[in-house]
Amino acid sequence: MNLGTKKLISWGIKFAIFVVLLTVIYHQIFSRKDIGDIWAIFTNALSYQSWSYVLVAILLVGVNWGLETWKWQQLMRKIEILSFKEAFKAILCGVTLALFTPNRVGEYGGRVLLLQKADKIQAVALTLVGSLSQMIANFSLGLLGLILFCLLNNYLNISIYLTFLIAIVALIAALFTYFHLEWLPKLGQHFSYLKKINYYIHPTTTYTHSELRHFLFLSSARYVVFAFQYLLLLWAFGIEVNIFKGLVMITSIYFVQTMIPSIAIVEMGVRGNVALFFMGYLTSNDLGVLATTFTLWSINLLLPALGGMLVLLRVDLPLKQS
Repeated sequence: MNLGTKKLISWGIKFAIFVVLLTVIYHQIFSRKDIGDIWAIFTNALSYQSWSYVLVAILLVGVNWGLETWKWQQLMRKIEILSFKEAFKAILCGVTLALFTPNRVGEYGGRVLLLQKADKIQAVALTLVGSLSQMIANFSLGLLGLILFCLLNNYLNISIYLTFLIAIVALIAALFTYFHLEWLPKLGQHFSYLKKINYYIHPTTTYTHSELRHFLFLSSARYVVFAFQYLLLLWAFGIEVNIFKGLVMITSIYFVQTMIPSIAIVEMGVRGNVALFFMGYLTSNDLGVLATTFTLWSINLLLPALGGMLVLLRVDLPLKQS
């Protein structure tokens, strides 16, 4: 592939990503039947105090993705040293590709695009370690919230107890796997078809328990940040809820959303329905709940995705040149 062809293909891929991103934005915003109602409640409900809640929630977007950047930067140190700025650009690219791929798998590819020296597959493996830490944080805190929700609303029966038992066993298994990653290459030695991937997963086995706990702490901190964002936006749209009950509902919502496979182009509907179910125990303001969900999605995913698109337009895609 000569240089001219490489550039042409690179810009073709970027253009395709840009078109798909615009399609997602249109689908999520302009094709919603209730967008007029949501916009009306957005403009009518926002007093000076409400705007302050929204502003703080927007400022926390930087904290949210800043924590993720810090975590990913430290994860990558095993194979490549990145500045915070370089890592942040990679995170934004990941958000862009995650927006229109099933279960956001494009996030892994988007992040490693900007790496200069590291093996891309090894980088994906290390990124998966960070994703596992986030999943454990989301799952454990969400499970706690769901348990409190069931206790507060007398949802206690055999099926609920069995569900909690299965969830706790799954959480213990995930924690055991997370803190014993060094077993992965050993497992590969017993299965010939797994031996080939040992080279790619080896860096994941070099983290100390102290480092893994640190990643888990950063993931938990991110969870607290976006739970607080949710609470702020509920207050902004006139939903009066105390911190304790609000966080119980929010963590329950996040737990269920984590369990549902999704793609960003349709997940707003899923998120909205889950939020309406749980928040229905606290408020009848359905439009306020939908406005909260829509605004949270917009500031936490849509805005960073647009930033990632700008980064992608300025980088050279890793195409082989002959």
